[in-house]
Amino acid sequence: MLDDRLVCLYLDDSGQQSRGQFFVIAGVAIAHERAAVSSALCYAETLSRKHLRDWHKTNPDRRISYLTHACAIPAVHAKAFYKVHANCGRADLMQLRVDAVQTAIAVFAHQNKRAIYYEGLTRANRESLEHGLRRRGLKCQVRNGQFETVPEVRLADALAGMIAKVRFSTDGPDYAHLLYDWFVEL
Repeated sequence: MLDDRLVCLYLDDSGQQSRGQFFVIAGVAIAHERAAVSSALCYAETLSRKHLRDWHKTNPDRRISYLTHACAIPAVHAKAFYKVHANCGRADLMQLRVDAVQTAIAVFAHQNKRAIYYEGLTRANRESLEHGLRRRGLKCQVRNGQFETVPEVRLADALAGMIAKVRFSTDGPDYAHLLYDWFVEL
C-alpha cells in the first residue's frame, strides 16, 4: 500500500542546448492513486504509439496524440506544472532547478512528505539539488527519474519539450492547444 501522504514530483527540463536562450522545467505532482496514474500514462503511450520514445525521438503526430491522452487523465488536471526562463544566459541551471522545485513543493506538497524524481541528473547533480533544497529548509529525497521505467518522468519530458516548443520554436503554434489553462505556471 502506497502512502497517500507522500507527494511525488516528477520533473524534467529542456533547453540546456539553447545556449542560454531558454530553460524550461516541467513536471507533474502525483499524490493519490499513483499506480492508477502510472497505468493510465502507459495506456496513453500505447494509444498514441509513442511508447518509450523521448520527446525528441517522437514524431509530431504521436507527440500531440500522447499529450492529448495523458492530459485527459483526471488525476493530472491541475497537477502539471512548468517554469520558463528566457534569456537566462550563463545562469546557474542548478539554481534554477532548486528554485522551481521549491516553488512546486510550496504549491503541491508543502504539508506532505515528498519525493522528487528528476530525469537526466547525475548523482552529483541530484545531491546538489537535494543540498540546495535542504539549505532552504526543505527535506526531501531526490531520486533518479529513470526514463525507461517511470511513465510520469516520460510525461515530464513531453511537457518540457512541448512548452519549449510553444514558447520558443517556429512550430510552436502546432502545440499551443496542448498548453491547457489548468497547467500551473510556477
